[in-house]
Amino acid sequence: MLRNASALTLVCMLAFAGCAAVLDDCREPTPPGQAPLSMLVVQRERLFARYTILNVVQDAVLIEACGPKTVTTVEEQRPLGWSPYACTFCPAMYDRTPKRLAPGDSLVEFLAVQAPGTYRVQVRYWARGHWWPLRKTIILGDQVVGSSTVPNGALHARVAGVGRR
Repeated sequence: MLRNASALTLVCMLAFAGCAAVLDDCREPTPPGQAPLSMLVVQRERLFARYTILNVVQDAVLIEACGPKTVTTVEEQRPLGWSPYACTFCPAMYDRTPKRLAPGDSLVEFLAVQAPGTYRVQVRYWARGHWWPLRKTIILGDQVVGSSTVPNGALHARVAGVGRR
């Protein structure tokens, strides 16, 4: 009886070790320390913003693309968190080859929305064998009351009179 219990214990230990090894391989990769890109808002109006994506490292950076356009995802801040707002639709006929951004080069993109509010723009870049998000929060509305910078580089601000109209 004791021999069967020991064998069962050994089988369970091996099975657990196997599951742990498989789960370890499924973990999310560690993001790169500093993002190789920077996003700067260069023009902001009530329902429109123009922003620049700048390569801030000494190596070329690949950015996800759809033909001539940068693939962009936009989220809107709601009371319960971020909600999808818009994204780049890429028909199959377009080339999905990433854009190559040389050191010091930049791309100018824009955001146009239907109502004032807080929006988060995201583009993805290739680093360490994975696509990584670069996000920038952009406030569009009538009046910015205050702002602060958070560690991930996103600009956050409270906006007076912002909401659906």
